[in-house]
Amino acid sequence: MKIEWQEKYKIGDSHIDAEHQEWFRLANKFLMADEKQSRRAHGEAFSKYTRHHFFYEEVSMREIQFPFTATHVKEHDLLVSTLEKILEVVDEDLLEKAELEDFVGYCLVNHIATFDAPLSVYIRRKGSTPVKAKTT
Repeated sequence: MKIEWQEKYKIGDSHIDAEHQEWFRLANKFLMADEKQSRRAHGEAFSKYTRHHFFYEEVSMREIQFPFTATHVKEHDLLVSTLEKILEVVDEDLLEKAELEDFVGYCLVNHIATFDAPLSVYIRRKGSTPVKAKTT
């Protein structure tokens, strides 16, 4: 299974949109890995980038005073926690490929549609975009 980036996922901030596209690319490398060692390496890269992206989004939301920042951050925390558990199970070879695909698909597509879409509306209504946050 490959998760395709679609234009409808754009939220209106070019930096966040570019990060979302990279997030999809890394997710697909993780999903396509067929050996345990490769899957682990790509899973770690996906996890690291997820944290990087969430950090940038959180700083950006605070800068533009997005009113649902706290809820959005809680979702980020939940996804990161779940991803950590997924990586543990990947290490033990206890995860079915379909379960991994379900989680990664949910993580990207549902998160963007459910949590980033309101951010997109807010950005368009305010007519401003976040200042480029420094990332770690």
